[in-house]
Amino acid sequence: MAKRIELEFKDGVVFGAELFEDATPLTTQMFWDALPFTQELKHASYSGQALYAHLPIKVGKVENPYVLGCETGDLVVNTQATGIRVEGKEIPDELMIVYGVVTFFNWTGWYPVNRFGRIVQGDLVVLKEIGRRVREFGKETIKVRRWE
Repeated sequence: MAKRIELEFKDGVVFGAELFEDATPLTTQMFWDALPFTQELKHASYSGQALYAHLPIKVGKVENPYVLGCETGDLVVNTQATGIRVEGKEIPDELMIVYGVVTFFNWTGWYPVNRFGRIVQGDLVVLKEIGRRVREFGKETIKVRRWE
């Protein structure tokens, strides 16, 4: 059985997701070992309709790379594999939750992400509403845990 996680948003809205362990074994295992965690959820600045939260892990390797082609409900890890630093500091890896049209890029250009999971339980229309809410009103908290 695939490893599965739950994503809990503001007001107790929960989505269930399956992880793509065969396509992203390192990303999936590191993510799984870091669970549970709670982080600030923010809206992507450049990539389009995606939310992100910093991760307590550093994958540092691109597996199952995507720049285009992700769909609503896809989960990706931005491994910061391009080596970007801000004020001399390494940027943490990010969990990104796709809720619409995305192309992964930042001020330096496009970058590949590890597509490592997909939401399989929950209303994706509600996910789009959450994305719009975070874009308009700012950050909120997300809780991520194992779905067993």
